[in-house]
Formats: sequence, C-alpha cells, structure tokens
Amino acid sequence: MTNNIYKKISILTLIVVMAFILVACSSNVPTLLKYNVIFEILDDDTDEPIEGAEVKLDGQTKITDSTGVVSFEKYNGSYQYTVEKDQYIKVGPINLVVNNDNEIETVTMTEDLVDPTVVITNPDDGDELGSEEVTVEWFIFEEHSYTWELYLGGATFPQVEGDQDDPHSFTFDPASPDFFGGHQGVFRFRIEVTDAANNRGSDYIDVIIDARPNIVFGSSGEGYYIDWLDTEGNMLFIYVDNEGPGSAGNSITRVIFYRTSDTVIEDIDTPPIDPGENIELSVEFPPNVFNPDADFEVILDYDDDVDETNENDNEDIGIIIG
Repeated sequence: MTNNIYKKISILTLIVVMAFILVACSSNVPTLLKYNVIFEILDDDTDEPIEGAEVKLDGQTKITDSTGVVSFEKYNGSYQYTVEKDQYIKVGPINLVVNNDNEIETVTMTEDLVDPTVVITNPDDGDELGSEEVTVEWFIFEEHSYTWELYLGGATFPQVEGDQDDPHSFTFDPASPDFFGGHQGVFRFRIEVTDAANNRGSDYIDVIIDARPNIVFGSSGEGYYIDWLDTEGNMLFIYVDNEGPGSAGNSITRVIFYRTSDTVIEDIDTPPIDPGENIELSVEFPPNVFNPDADFEVILDYDDDVDETNENDNEDIGIIIG
C-alpha cells in the first residue's frame, strides 16, 4: 500500500516537472505575426503621390493607387522591395524589417525624362568590311545607370549586351560562319540603350560587307613560269588558293586536255578551302596528249558551287612542253 502511494507521488511529480519544462521551452519559440505594411510613393521634387508605380515586396507585386499608396500583409521578418515606374529612376532593392502593424514605408522617386545619347564611333557609316576583324565601338552619355544591347545585321537577338560598367566595344571577324561568312550586302549595326527610368536611346550605321570566298590559281611555291602548274612523271598538279575572307565549300575543278583529234575532260573533286589556304590537286595526263606538247585548259569551280567575290578569275590555259 505504501509503495503504491510512493509510485503515484513520483508519477505526479514527473508530470508537473515536464509541464514546467514544456512551458519554459514554449516561451523561447518566436511568435509569427502578420502585419499590414503600407507603401507611400511620392515624387521627390513635388511631393505629389505617384499613381501606377510597381512595388515588389518579397516576390509579390502591387500597383499604387491615385494616392500613391499600396499595402501588403507580411509576417514579421526581413524582406527586400523595389519600386519602378516609367520615366522614374528605379528604387531598390532595399531591405525592410517588418515588426509593426500599419507600418508606413515612404519612398520618393526621381523623375527622369531625358533619353540616353548613343553614338557609334567605329566603323563609319558606309564602310566596306569583310577581309579583316572589325571592332565596333560606341559612346553613351547617361547620368544614371543603364543597359545596352548590340545588334549586328538587324538580328532579333542581341549579339552582346552589358551595362555602364562593361566595355563599350566588340571585336569580331565578319567572315566567320558565326557572323557574315559567305554573305555580301548592306548590313546594319545597331546599339539600343535603356536607362533606369526606362528611357531609350539608339544609334545605327549601315556597312557594306563582302565576306565571300574567292578561289584563284595558287602557287607551287617553286617559281615555275606558270606557277600553278607542275609536272612529275605523268601527273599534272594544279594549285588552288582561296584569297577571299570566307571559306569556300566543295567544288569541281575541270581540266580539258586538247589532243589532235579530240578533247578529254577530267573533273577533280575539290575539297573546302579556308581563307588563305593553298591546296594541291592532281590529275593524270590522258594518253596521246603530248603531240609533242600538251595543251589544256583549267576551270576552277566549274559548276559555280561557290559564291565568290570575283567569278572572272577561274579560267586559264596551259601548255607543257613535250
């Protein structure tokens, strides 16, 4: 009987102690309260309310009314906000600690009605490009922060983009396949600028680009009188060069051998040729072509597969003294 009483007292004591512990622990848990946060957006010059300002608080967006006011409900804590309005300089992001109900955050915005000034300083309007690298350079005058985009050839998407802290220049090879390789014509370079108040400025130039290849007779490098021909045994060697800025694709080189009574035609598959590259082609002399000399004609890009800067330098005649 006595033991049972002691057991009951011990259990009761344990329950009381645990209750105290739970109360003590719960007193250290922060209470999350939701507060009403009010933003008042004013013009810093006139102190007039700004209607239609976009206030973003912790990912939530609201638009100010005619009194320049908008409100949010947020739990106590720390948040970031931004305020944007066309023709005004963006405000934020700014940290805001929420811990009071009906807390009013007054924000003033600076009006900016001036468009950025943009001038492309290089190359000049009407310049002819294509054979060398080009550096596009531009100047921007804007008192506030801004972003810029460079468009080449009227493209929909910018080639490069940046802001006031990035270099205002871009160097590229017009003849690269990534740009204008293999093309010719008038192309537009354009800079678009947007400042912190969503004012916009731009400038453009129109340049002439010929980035096509040009395949011509090359050189054996050994000083022959007709330096694109050589003989070795019964083979004719033809040297072909690409002196244009663009890469030349596959083509056909036709060799016409003139014999006493007829002609023999040999077509040579010609591989792609990079700018400045000189390649060697070879074909065997047909029987009875030496009588006593061998007369022939060579036509580069016979089927006009390659769009060249000059289509009038692809033919020549030759003679090998027998």
